Amino acid sequence: MRKNFFKKKLATTVALAMVVASLTVPSSAQAAVATKIVKQGGAAAPTVLYVGDKGTDYGLSKTFKGNTYAWTTSNSAIATISKAGVVTAKAPGTVTIKCTARDSKGKWLKAFTQKLTINLRATSIDVNAEDFELAMGESKDLNAVKTPAKSTDAVRYYSDNTAVATVDAKTGVVKAVGVGEATITVYSKATYKSATASKYNKTDSVKVTVKDGIQAVKQTVSNALEVTFATDQSGKVTDSNLVITDADGVKQTIDDISFSSDGKTATVKTYLDFEDGVVYKVAYDNTEKSFTASVGAPTSVVLKAKTVQYDKATDLDYAAYDKNGVDVSSKVDWEDDVDFDYEDSDAEIEWNSDDSVYEITVFDYPKSVDVEMTYDYYDEDKNDNTEFTSKATIKSVEELASTASNLEYTLSDDDSYTDIDWEDDLNSTIPADADSYRLFIKGENQDGDDIYEWNFDKFVSTNDDIITVSYDQDDKDVKGNPVYVYPVKAGTAYIKATYGDTSKTFKVVVGDEPEAKSISVDDSTIELYDSFLGDENGTEVELTVKDQYGNEVNYDDFDDIEEPEHRSGSSADIISTRITDDNKVLFYLSDDCDKNVKGMKEGNNTYRIDIAGKTASVTVKVVDVNMANDTVKRVELIGADTSKDVKVDTSKTDVDDVLKDVKFTVYGINSDGDRIPMAAGTNYEFSLTLDGDKLANSAKYAEKGFAFNSAANVATFAAVSYNDETGVVSQAAVGTYKIKVVAKTAGGSTIDDATTSLKVTNTQSAASVSQDKTTVDVNDFDGTIKGLIGEAFSFDYKDMDLDEDDLYSAQVVIGNTKYDNEPDTLAEDVAAGKSVQVKKITLKINSGNGYSILVDKDVNKNVKVTD
Repeated sequence: MRKNFFKKKLATTVALAMVVASLTVPSSAQAAVATKIVKQGGAAAPTVLYVGDKGTDYGLSKTFKGNTYAWTTSNSAIATISKAGVVTAKAPGTVTIKCTARDSKGKWLKAFTQKLTINLRATSIDVNAEDFELAMGESKDLNAVKTPAKSTDAVRYYSDNTAVATVDAKTGVVKAVGVGEATITVYSKATYKSATASKYNKTDSVKVTVKDGIQAVKQTVSNALEVTFATDQSGKVTDSNLVITDADGVKQTIDDISFSSDGKTATVKTYLDFEDGVVYKVAYDNTEKSFTASVGAPTSVVLKAKTVQYDKATDLDYAAYDKNGVDVSSKVDWEDDVDFDYEDSDAEIEWNSDDSVYEITVFDYPKSVDVEMTYDYYDEDKNDNTEFTSKATIKSVEELASTASNLEYTLSDDDSYTDIDWEDDLNSTIPADADSYRLFIKGENQDGDDIYEWNFDKFVSTNDDIITVSYDQDDKDVKGNPVYVYPVKAGTAYIKATYGDTSKTFKVVVGDEPEAKSISVDDSTIELYDSFLGDENGTEVELTVKDQYGNEVNYDDFDDIEEPEHRSGSSADIISTRITDDNKVLFYLSDDCDKNVKGMKEGNNTYRIDIAGKTASVTVKVVDVNMANDTVKRVELIGADTSKDVKVDTSKTDVDDVLKDVKFTVYGINSDGDRIPMAAGTNYEFSLTLDGDKLANSAKYAEKGFAFNSAANVATFAAVSYNDETGVVSQAAVGTYKIKVVAKTAGGSTIDDATTSLKVTNTQSAASVSQDKTTVDVNDFDGTIKGLIGEAFSFDYKDMDLDEDDLYSAQVVIGNTKYDNEPDTLAEDVAAGKSVQVKKITLKINSGNGYSILVDKDVNKNVKVTD
C-alpha cells in the first residue's frame, strides 16, 4: 500500500509542476515566452480604448488544453468583457480586465491582468467666444467647451499669427502683442501629442483683432493724465475720440493733448480738476481704462534745482503733491502760504503777480544760491498747521544756452509772409509738381519768448532726392527771412532745423495735390426735443475734412457743403437743417412742429452730409416730451463750444464777419430724463470763474464778455466784440472760464447744479518789439510814458511798421509805483533820474477795413531817463 500511495502522489506533483511551469514567470532564458494578455492574434494588448469603438478582442499569449479561462472586468460600468475576452468600452475611466486560469478540475492556477484606460472622444468643441478685440498688452482667457462634457480629449490652442496674438497652448490665455488680426484655433485631440491634422480631431476658431488702444492711465496733476499707448498715436488721438467720463457718465471736457517724442504717451489736460476719490473711465478706440482720481491735501512740496542767467528774473520751479504723488499745485495759495530762506546778498526772490509765480534774480555769476522753501498748510478739518519744506540749489551763469520748445510748423504755397492759423492751417504736404513751398515755424525760446523760422540757425534736408531747402543764414533774426522747400520727387523726407542747442526734424510728404479723402463729424448722434423749437434751440455738428495724407484741410478748399440729405426715419418733415456761416451743420425742429401731439413722429432719422464726394452720417433722434411732466429734477449746462480762439482775421472787410460768441444753454431735466423749458417757480443762478478765480458780480462778468439771462436760461459770451464808438474789436481774455448754474425752487432750495468750461485762446500774430535804447535823455521825448516808449523801442506787426501813435496802452513800473495796462498810463509823466520798467504794451492795429484790433506784447525791459 505504501508503494502505491507514493506513486500516485508523485504523478500528481509532476502534473501540477508542468501546469505551473507553463503559467508562471519563467527564468531569464525563458522570458520571451512568458504568458500574458495580448490582443487576439498575438499583437501587444491595447491599453487605451475609446467609447464607441467596436469591441476589442483580448486573449492570452499561450493557453493549455484542458485548462479553462474566465474573463472578468473590475468595473462593468466603464468596460464590459465577454466570455471570449472581447472588451467593449462604455464610459471614460480606468478598468482592469482579468483572465483566470483553472485546470480541468476547476482548481485555480493563475490570474492574468491588464489595466486599460477608457477615453471618450469629443463630438465637437466650441471655443466659447465670439470674435473679439484686445488692446496691446491685454489678455483674454478662452475656455473652450467640449461635447460631451466628460470627453477625455486634450484641448490645445494655436495662433496663426504670433506677431499679433500669442496663446498658451494648454490654458487658452490669449495675449495681444502686436497690432493686426490673428485666428486662434482650438483642437480637441486624443492626446496633447496627437497630430493636429488627425481626421478624428474636432476644431473651432475665433478671430482676435488687436488695436493700439489704451495701455495704461496715470493721473499726474489735479487736472491731467498720462495715457500710454503701445505705438505712436500722435495725430490720431483727439479731444473727440478720447473720452473721459465720471461715475455718472458725465463727459469731462478736454483742454489739451500733447505727446511724448515717440508718440506713445499722451498728456491729457482737462479744463476742470478731477474730484478726489471719484472713479473715471478713459476710452479710446474701443478700449477703456479706469482710474480713481486723487486730489487730496498736500503732503509734500518740491523745489527744483535749476540754472539761471544772472541778473535776470527767472521763474522758480516748484510743486505740491498729495499722498498719492499727484501734483495738486493748483490747490495751493503760493503767494500767501510760502516763504523762502536764502542769502539775500546773493539773490532776490519776488512774487510776479502777473504770471502768478515766484521769480529769482541772482546778482552775479558764477554763483550757487541755496534756497529753502517752506509751505505752511492749514488743515481745516483738524484745525492744525503743518509745514512742508524743500531745498534746492540755484546756479547762475553769464548766459543760458539757446533752446527751442513747443515748436509747430506748416507748409504753405503763399510766397509772402502770411498770418497762419496755428489751430487749423497746419500742413506737411507738398504736391510733387509744385515749384516751392514756404516753411513757417512758431515756438518759444528758453525765456518763453516767441520765436519763428527766421530765428533759427540753419535748415537741412535729410534727403535731397526728395526735397531741398533754401535759407539765408546771414539774414538770421531778420523778420520774414524765408525758408523755401523745393520738391524733387514723391516720397517722405525731413527738414532738420537747428536753434542753438536744439535740433528738431519736421516731416515733409511730397505727393499728389491734396484732395478730400474722408470727412467726419464731432457728434454722430444728436437729440432734438420737441420742447425746444426753432433754430436758436438747434444742435450744431462740426465737420472735419482730411486729405489723403491725413492732414486736416479747410472747407474753403472744396465746393460748398450741400444741405444734408435725409436717408431714413419718419421725421423729415419736422427736422430742418442749415449750413452756418462757419460751415457747421445745424439741425433743429421747425417752429410749426406740433409738440402737443403725443407720439409725434419721434424716433431716429439718418442724414448724410456730402463734401467733395465724401460722406458722413448723422443720426438725429427726435424725442417727444411729455409736457405735463414739467418739474425740474436736475439740470444740464451745454455750451456751443468748449474752446474758442479769439484771433481776428483782419482781411475781413465787414466787421460783423470777425465777431465771435459762444452760447451756453441751461436745460431742465424732468423725471423722464427729457429736456424741458424752465418751469414756473424754478430759478437759475449763474456764476463765473476765470483760471480758478471767482468773479464777484455781474459787472465783473460783463467785463469778461459774459451776459447771463436767467429768465431765458442762457448765457452768452462775447469772445470777439466791436465797439462802435472807438472802432476797436476787442478780444476776450485768454484763460479757462468755468460757468456754473444752480437751479433753485421759488423758496430758494437747491434742486441741482451743473458746470461747464470754455478755454479761450488767442493765436493772433504777435507784435515784434525791440529795444533801441537803454537810456533816454529827458529832452529827447515829451516827458510822458508814451513818448519814452516811442523813443526807446521800435515795434512792428506783421509787415507793418508802427510808431508811438500806434500805442494803445502800457503797463510800467516807475520806482515802487506800478501802473496797470490802461490807456491813461501812456499820459503819465516821467522825470529825469527815473528808471522805468516797461512790462507790457498794447498796440492798436488798423486793419484797413474800418476797424482796429488790440495786440498785446510782453516787453519786460528797463529804460533809464537821464538829463
